[in-house]
Amino acid sequence: MRLWQKVFLVTLVTVILGINAVSYVLITKGFEIAFQSTKEGVVLYTANVITRIDSAYQKRMKAEALALPEEEVLKIVNEYCKKFTNNEFIVDFSNDGVVYNGVDEENKNVIRMYEESNGNRYIKSSDVIYLDGEVYRIAVKKNVTEVFTRFYDNINYVQRASTIIGLAIAFSLLFIIKLILRPLQQINDATKEISAGNYDRRINVTGGGEINELSENMNIMATEIEKNLKHIEELAENRRVFIANMTHELKTPLTSILGFANIMKIKDNITASERRKYASIIENEAKRLKELSSKLMELILIDNTTLETKPLDFYEVLYTVAESMNITLKAKELSLVFSAESVIMEMDEELMKSLVYNVLDNAIKASPPNSTIRLCEVCEGGYVTITISDEGMGIPKDKLLRVSEPFYMADKARSRKAGGAGIGLALCKAVCEAHDGTMTIESKENIGTCVTLRFPLEEGENGQ
Repeated sequence: MRLWQKVFLVTLVTVILGINAVSYVLITKGFEIAFQSTKEGVVLYTANVITRIDSAYQKRMKAEALALPEEEVLKIVNEYCKKFTNNEFIVDFSNDGVVYNGVDEENKNVIRMYEESNGNRYIKSSDVIYLDGEVYRIAVKKNVTEVFTRFYDNINYVQRASTIIGLAIAFSLLFIIKLILRPLQQINDATKEISAGNYDRRINVTGGGEINELSENMNIMATEIEKNLKHIEELAENRRVFIANMTHELKTPLTSILGFANIMKIKDNITASERRKYASIIENEAKRLKELSSKLMELILIDNTTLETKPLDFYEVLYTVAESMNITLKAKELSLVFSAESVIMEMDEELMKSLVYNVLDNAIKASPPNSTIRLCEVCEGGYVTITISDEGMGIPKDKLLRVSEPFYMADKARSRKAGGAGIGLALCKAVCEAHDGTMTIESKENIGTCVTLRFPLEEGENGQ
């Protein structure tokens, strides 16, 4: 059953029962008051009749100056009973005209209600009168059928009226509820569309109140669903690209290794020079394959293991990496400008060294001979900032946002020639995020690249 149907039925039943209950109480109360007034009128009329009969009897007694015979007494009583009988009251004395003796003084007045065979209802009041030492019972009855008929007519009328009024109120309320609940129908329709895949569907929100608040929350939910879905799609696409690139990157060195190994196997008159050349190519490709697998393993481990951090001096970490690169720097005729201060920070030592090493290695690969690379570290504002800049070929602006993606290489020919696999910056980004840090890259073609690593210092960490 739908909400508007429930509201309609509940309203209808409630209004009908409410009107019936209130009306029944009021009508019953009015009936009781009217009935009590009628009874009092009958009793009062009975007392009046008895008073008049007694007065007439006393006058006759004075006029006759002696006791009246029983026939005269009965005659007087009959005359007055007929005199006081009218369209409203019927007056009579005892049914058989017998004089009653030994009447109980406390119960001499009797009021009762009865129904005759014709269906009429009466109130009967009877009382006694003492005449010449004898006791007579005078009865006055009144037809109250109309009072009861009016009572039952009123009850039936209220039942019919309450039904009509209840229907009118229920239909009016139904119309109002339909207007109020119209936004709910819009929300329902929008929910169906969203569940069917239309994630850009939104609900028009106007005014205020709970329904509009619900509409806003539905729009927020739809927005979040759309964002999450896009994020999932991006993740799926990134994984697809990652697997495709990884397969390609693994296939290239393996093809070279297998190819030159096969040449060395099938070629009979191979010279020592050729053998060294082929072995050198196989060795270089094997090294690249080893480096690729190592970096892939590091990248996977960062996402699936807990960091083993301890307080270390950033200066010592940077200095150690810089010293390890001296031979490479001299081989390429590069100079390194190093400046740092002592800063204690919680970090995973090996991952942090790998981070700095990869960024510095990229700078070396991109730099031409006789150029300068700068490795600087400063501490300010609760952050430690490391910048590694070179004077190399730079990165095109349209490729700058993608250089931290796994396997992405701005210049694939140069990167492979330099021994790169396109995983270094992706690994660097992962290490930064694992330490709650950020990595930003600024670059201009033929001018150079600057990589900035920024890490927050927790309370108590400082540069001593």
